[in-house]
Amino acid sequence: MTILVVEPSATTRRLISNTLIRAGLPAIEEAASGEEALDVAERAYPLVVILGYDLGDMRGIELTARLRKTSRHSQTPVLLVSERCTHEDVLYAVEAGVDHYVLIPFESDGFLQKVRAAIQKATHHAADHAARVIPLKKRYISRRMR
Repeated sequence: MTILVVEPSATTRRLISNTLIRAGLPAIEEAASGEEALDVAERAYPLVVILGYDLGDMRGIELTARLRKTSRHSQTPVLLVSERCTHEDVLYAVEAGVDHYVLIPFESDGFLQKVRAAIQKATHHAADHAARVIPLKKRYISRRMR
């Protein structure tokens, strides 16, 4: 179980990662750009993605849309952390598929509450998916064995 933190600022990336580590949350993978995040997401299969608004090579909203287009990450919860807080920014992020919008600077407890909710959502989705796929595999295997 991995959380992917995507942020070009090393200071902000460390702040987020350290907050997660101190809370005893699962393994952390880090990426400094959108393209690097896509590579890490394919390799590490993160349970949750936490990303910044501007990633240098793309916007966090664009990365969210690209992740949502893949079957592997179509349901992966995404938290966008940003200093920007206009109604349009939040609305655009939600329309792109962001699950939670977190303002920087953030309060650790509120941030961790959102991360835990995202983990719970991801875990629930994975359990639902397994419950649907495993019986199909069993039927397929038993038909092939005949």
